[in-house]
Amino acid sequence: MKYNIKTIYVAGGCFWEIEAYISRLKGVIQTEVGYANGITHDPTYEQVASDKTKHAECVKVNYNTFETSLEEIIKEFLLFNGQYKQYYFIFIIYYKL
Repeated sequence: MKYNIKTIYVAGGCFWEIEAYISRLKGVIQTEVGYANGITHDPTYEQVASDKTKHAECVKVNYNTFETSLEEIIKEFLLFNGQYKQYYFIFIIYYKL
């Protein structure tokens, strides 16, 4: 099998729900949860949940471009958020290396 691994970061609600959904998609190799874009370094869950650190719950997604595309990952992420009517802000970060 051919591999070309790319990474995208997505945020838009509870990272455990997003990770559980995204990790099952064809072509997704690995996922990892964390926090992004806040004002403190290495926050705890309790700090983030308080909304004082300005962090977003984020999922790092490594995927194989021979099995899926960036467009498919984004489409599924947006469909997931729309389906469950999560009214969180959404952001997507993609690195082209």
